[in-house]
Amino acid sequence: MEALTHFLAVGFVRESLHELLQQTENLRSLLEMDEAARQVFLRERAAADAPTTFQAALQQGVGDLESSVRELLGVLEQFESDPVVYTGQGDTVAVLAMLERLLNENGQA
Repeated sequence: MEALTHFLAVGFVRESLHELLQQTENLRSLLEMDEAARQVFLRERAAADAPTTFQAALQQGVGDLESSVRELLGVLEQFESDPVVYTGQGDTVAVLAMLERLLNENGQA
Protein backbone atom coordinates (compact mmCIF):
# COMPACT_ATOMS: atom_id res chain seq x y z
CA MET A 1 0.00 0.00 0.00
CA GLU A 2 1.36 3.43 -0.94
CA ALA A 3 1.84 6.05 1.74
CA LEU A 4 -0.43 9.06 1.74
CA THR A 5 1.13 12.19 0.32
CA HIS A 6 0.47 15.91 0.44
CA PHE A 7 1.55 16.21 -3.17
CA LEU A 8 -0.26 15.60 -6.42
CA ALA A 9 1.32 14.89 -9.76
CA VAL A 10 -0.55 17.21 -12.10
CA GLY A 11 0.10 15.56 -15.44
CA PHE A 12 -3.64 15.96 -16.00
CA VAL A 13 -3.03 19.69 -16.52
CA ARG A 14 -0.74 18.93 -19.46
CA GLU A 15 -3.32 16.49 -20.86
CA SER A 16 -6.07 19.09 -20.44
CA LEU A 17 -3.99 21.72 -22.21
CA HIS A 18 -3.41 19.32 -25.12
CA GLU A 19 -7.18 18.78 -25.32
CA LEU A 20 -7.80 22.53 -25.23
CA LEU A 21 -5.25 23.03 -27.99
CA GLN A 22 -6.95 20.37 -30.11
CA GLN A 23 -10.33 22.03 -29.57
CA THR A 24 -9.00 25.45 -30.59
CA GLU A 25 -7.33 23.92 -33.66
CA ASN A 26 -10.67 22.34 -34.60
CA LEU A 27 -12.40 25.71 -34.27
CA ARG A 28 -9.70 27.42 -36.32
CA SER A 29 -10.07 24.84 -39.09
CA LEU A 30 -13.84 25.44 -39.11
CA LEU A 31 -13.34 29.18 -39.38
CA GLU A 32 -10.83 28.80 -42.21
CA MET A 33 -13.07 26.55 -44.36
CA ASP A 34 -14.19 27.85 -47.70
CA GLU A 35 -17.82 27.43 -48.73
CA ALA A 36 -17.28 24.12 -50.56
CA ALA A 37 -15.50 22.62 -47.54
CA ARG A 38 -18.29 23.86 -45.27
CA GLN A 39 -20.90 22.10 -47.39
CA VAL A 40 -18.96 18.82 -47.25
CA PHE A 41 -18.53 19.25 -43.50
CA LEU A 42 -22.26 19.88 -43.00
CA ARG A 43 -23.23 16.85 -45.12
CA GLU A 44 -20.94 14.68 -42.98
CA ARG A 45 -22.54 16.09 -39.82
CA ALA A 46 -26.01 15.40 -41.18
CA ALA A 47 -25.01 11.79 -41.85
CA ALA A 48 -23.79 11.56 -38.23
CA ASP A 49 -27.10 13.04 -36.96
CA ALA A 50 -25.30 16.15 -35.64
CA PRO A 51 -26.53 19.76 -35.90
CA THR A 52 -26.42 20.71 -39.56
CA THR A 53 -25.76 24.43 -39.59
CA PHE A 54 -22.33 25.96 -39.56
CA GLN A 55 -23.37 28.27 -36.72
CA ALA A 56 -24.46 25.24 -34.64
CA ALA A 57 -21.13 23.52 -35.30
CA LEU A 58 -19.23 26.61 -34.14
CA GLN A 59 -21.44 26.95 -31.07
CA GLN A 60 -20.86 23.30 -30.21
CA GLY A 61 -17.09 23.76 -30.57
CA VAL A 62 -17.09 26.86 -28.39
CA GLY A 63 -19.30 25.09 -25.85
CA ASP A 64 -16.92 22.11 -25.72
CA LEU A 65 -13.96 24.44 -25.27
CA GLU A 66 -15.71 26.38 -22.52
CA SER A 67 -16.69 23.17 -20.75
CA SER A 68 -13.11 21.90 -20.82
CA VAL A 69 -11.77 25.17 -19.42
CA ARG A 70 -14.37 25.21 -16.64
CA GLU A 71 -13.56 21.59 -15.75
CA LEU A 72 -9.83 22.29 -15.45
CA LEU A 73 -10.44 25.49 -13.49
CA GLY A 74 -12.82 23.63 -11.19
CA VAL A 75 -10.14 21.10 -10.33
CA LEU A 76 -7.44 23.73 -9.77
CA GLU A 77 -9.70 25.96 -7.66
CA GLN A 78 -10.26 23.13 -5.16
CA PHE A 79 -6.77 23.64 -3.73
CA GLU A 80 -5.86 26.24 -1.12
CA SER A 81 -2.51 26.95 -2.73
CA ASP A 82 -1.55 27.46 -6.33
CA PRO A 83 0.11 24.49 -8.02
CA VAL A 84 3.89 24.62 -7.93
CA VAL A 85 6.08 23.37 -10.75
CA TYR A 86 9.46 21.88 -9.87
CA THR A 87 12.01 22.56 -12.58
CA GLY A 88 14.98 20.69 -11.14
CA GLN A 89 16.27 17.23 -11.91
CA GLY A 90 14.40 14.02 -11.14
CA ASP A 91 11.27 12.31 -12.32
CA THR A 92 7.89 12.85 -10.69
CA VAL A 93 8.15 9.90 -8.31
CA ALA A 94 11.62 10.92 -7.11
CA VAL A 95 10.61 14.56 -6.60
CA LEU A 96 7.48 13.62 -4.66
CA ALA A 97 9.51 11.28 -2.46
CA MET A 98 12.04 14.06 -1.80
CA LEU A 99 9.31 16.53 -0.85
CA GLU A 100 7.62 14.03 1.45
CA ARG A 101 10.96 13.24 3.11
CA LEU A 102 11.62 16.94 3.68
CA LEU A 103 8.19 17.43 5.22
CA ASN A 104 8.65 14.45 7.50
CA GLU A 105 12.08 15.67 8.61
CA ASN A 106 10.60 19.03 9.55
CA GLY A 107 7.54 17.55 11.28
CA GLN A 108 5.17 19.03 8.69
CA ALA A 109 3.57 15.78 7.50
